[in-house]
Amino acid sequence: MLKDKHIEDNIDQVIGHLKQDALTDILPKIFWERNNLVKDNPAIPANQVIPKSKTSDFPAEAITVRTQSQRRKVAMVYFYGEATTRTYGKNHTWTSVDEQLRVTLPTKGYNGKDYSYSFQGQLPRIFDTQDLFWALDYIKEQFDTMTGGKTA
Repeated sequence: MLKDKHIEDNIDQVIGHLKQDALTDILPKIFWERNNLVKDNPAIPANQVIPKSKTSDFPAEAITVRTQSQRRKVAMVYFYGEATTRTYGKNHTWTSVDEQLRVTLPTKGYNGKDYSYSFQGQLPRIFDTQDLFWALDYIKEQFDTMTGGKTA
């Protein structure tokens, strides 16, 4: 049995390894909608930056970050599941994503009150809660770096 002191001394190292392993799988699925903050961040690869578009055009089976307000430092993260294509009649076809989760990163409201994460929707089955945790942790770190680490 491991001694408590040994566990305490190595827990940060274990968590670091777990995070690195998880991010290896998750990072290729994270896309950032283009804006000046994203463009100036060297930690975000160019192939992970997508043009501004409607949320319905965000990639399926991916995580997309949209800056809602650069001035107020508000961002929303979209977790999209698998895309489904449906046909109505013979000529009408559309594609949609049924499983979606929208997460607003912690921010300061107009009233000066601090708000935590806000969740809307359901986490797609292709992600588990640990993926959600590591992705939000990484995205918040990057967003804090881009905005100077402070909420508005």
